[in-house]
Amino acid sequence: MKCWIAGIEGISTVDWPGKIVSVIFLSGCNLKCRYCYNSHILEISSGKLLNAEEVEEKVSKNLPLLDGILFSGGEPTLQPGVLHELASWAKRKGLLVGVESNGTRPDVLSALLGDRLLDFVAIDVKAPINFENYSRITPISPSEVQNIKMSLDLLRRTGIEFEVRTTLVPNLIREEDLEKMYGEVKGCKWIWQKFRKLPTVLDQSLLEFSPSEISRIRELSRRFEGVVLRFWE
Repeated sequence: MKCWIAGIEGISTVDWPGKIVSVIFLSGCNLKCRYCYNSHILEISSGKLLNAEEVEEKVSKNLPLLDGILFSGGEPTLQPGVLHELASWAKRKGLLVGVESNGTRPDVLSALLGDRLLDFVAIDVKAPINFENYSRITPISPSEVQNIKMSLDLLRRTGIEFEVRTTLVPNLIREEDLEKMYGEVKGCKWIWQKFRKLPTVLDQSLLEFSPSEISRIRELSRRFEGVVLRFWE
C-alpha cells in the first residue's frame, strides 16, 4: 500500500510521555490552524509517496529500542488504510501504537479501537468545542466540530489511555475560553502547550508569551484539575 509520509523520527522520548517511540508523520491535514508549525506538510502531496513496507523497514532499524510507534502529522486519520496497515504491523511486532489527532475523523478512531490497534490517543481540543470559537483558530465546518465532540466522547467511553492537548496562544485562547473548555474536558488529562513562533507557523502575526504572561499561565493552571504544562521551560 502506498502512503504519503512527511517524515519519520527514529527515536523520540518526548512525544509519548514515558515511552520511547518512533514517530511517523503522515502528510496532509484538513485544518489550517493559525499557529500550526507543520504548515509545510498540510498538503498530502507535500510528503514522499512510499510503500508501507519502506516505512516498516525504516522503523525496524530501531525496533529493539522502541516501546511503540506514534502516528502524527498532518492529520494521520486522513490516510485510514495505511494507518490501519502500519498499526497492524506494529502490533505484530509487539509495539504499542498511538495516534495524535485533531478529532475530526471519529469513524477512523472507532475502527482502530474496534480492532484493538490503539493504546494511546492525543486529541487536540483547540478551543471551546463550538463552531464560533473553533473558527477563530482554523477554517472548519460545523459537522467537523461535532465530530470532535464525538471523538472525545468515544475516547471517554473506551477507557483507552488518552490526553487532551491545547496550544495556548496570547490573545487567541483567552481565560474565559479555558473556563468553558474545562467543563468539556473535566476528568481528562489536559495538556497546555506553549505556542512557539517558528518560521513555519502559518500566521506570522501571532506573538509568543512574555515572561509575565507565562507566570500568569502557571498560576491559572492551578485552578483546573488535571492540567499539565508541557514545553513551558
